[in-house]
Amino acid sequence: MKQKKIFKNFRSYRYYKVLKLSFFILILILYSILLIVCFSESEEEKYDSPIFDGTYACHDSISCGIKYGKSACNISTDSQFKEVFMSALYTENYFKGSLLLGYTIKKYHPNHAMYLLYFPSQISASLVCQLKAVGWIMKEVERIPVPWDGHLYGNFDDQFTKLQMWSLIEFDSIIYIDSDAIVLQRIDNLFKMITPYAKFEFAAAPDVLDWQILTKFNAGNFLTAHFTAGKCTIEISYDSIKI
Repeated sequence: MKQKKIFKNFRSYRYYKVLKLSFFILILILYSILLIVCFSESEEEKYDSPIFDGTYACHDSISCGIKYGKSACNISTDSQFKEVFMSALYTENYFKGSLLLGYTIKKYHPNHAMYLLYFPSQISASLVCQLKAVGWIMKEVERIPVPWDGHLYGNFDDQFTKLQMWSLIEFDSIIYIDSDAIVLQRIDNLFKMITPYAKFEFAAAPDVLDWQILTKFNAGNFLTAHFTAGKCTIEISYDSIKI
């Protein structure tokens, strides 16, 4: 009788151990499924507005072509993209701003190159030397005039020169920041928005000073990508301002 009781207790204990082990295995499986689901959702960014949702806002763009299995412009699939920061200094008025901007970019992004677009005839050699000292790589560009022989007020006369960035196909991705801004933390995560397998080749914030915030953007800070598309055609037309 005693032996039967011992055997019964042993069998109950064995069932208990098996049940306990099964429970832990079940918890582990559920946790693994949860991780897989969370990781999958984090890769595909969601947007609250259809304006910024890639399923609506493709506009026949390069990255959307890749996303939906379409070819465009012989896109490079090299995983080593050249990501750079860029700004512009067309006159010496914003020299100190360019110095401070360069310092703050380099402080938080020591491994990223910084390029400064400038007109050699407008910036003295001594100022160029100081700009290089904080990490700027000086990039000479030709001025693109305001279309229709027009003029813009104040410091905006040279702003069409920013279109030169779309000819710099040696870079894959560019974060552009005007010289009247500074960087307060790491922002290189923004490059993820404009990789070949992301949603866009261009990203910018709406200009909140204008009531047409859904149709205009602020050109003081934006992201653009080329994806080494050397065989793509870049067209600048003053009639329709196409790129």
